[in-house]
Parts: sequence; structure tokens; C-alpha cells
Amino acid sequence: VSLGWILLPSVVLHGTYDLALLASDVLARHYAKKATEDVDDYDEAYFTEVRDRMQLIDMIGMGAAVGVFLVGLVIYFCFSKRQKIRIQILDRRMNYKAKYSSV
Repeated sequence: VSLGWILLPSVVLHGTYDLALLASDVLARHYAKKATEDVDDYDEAYFTEVRDRMQLIDMIGMGAAVGVFLVGLVIYFCFSKRQKIRIQILDRRMNYKAKYSSV
């Protein structure tokens, strides 16, 4: 197994996590900019609504980032368990060969 295949899952999960955080921030800022460009007069209720929507977008982004982390954690535990089983099988084979090859 090459080093690239070993590092690929961590790079993909880390990149997806960063993308979720960055995208939510970009979307929130873009929404706020567009919303403030549409308004000529200062309206407290409108800006409160814009701020609330920005916070909602940020929370969705944070939820996506946490979701990526949890999915990565589940994948890690599944692959770890499979790897442990493969190692145990190899150990049994090696012990069997060592035990019966000297006879």
C-alpha cells in the first residue's frame, strides 16, 4: 500500500471539513452584502432579520463541519476494526506456520 492511499482519507476528510466551514462563511457574508445593497434606508427590523439569517447559515455550516467529523470518526472506527481482524488472521497464520513448520 502506497503512502498516498494511506493519507488520502485524512486529506479528503480534512478538506471537506474546511470546505464546509469556509463555504458557510462565504455564503453568510455574500447574503449580508446583497441584503444591505438592497436597502437604502436604515431599517432595524430588516438588519435584525439579515443578522439572524447569517447566524443560521453559520450554524448550518458548523453543523456540516461537525457532521463531516462524525462521519470521519465512524469510518475510522469501521476501518480500524477491519484492520484489527486482518492482523489477527495474519497472526494466527504465522503462529500456525511457526508451530507446524518445525515438525
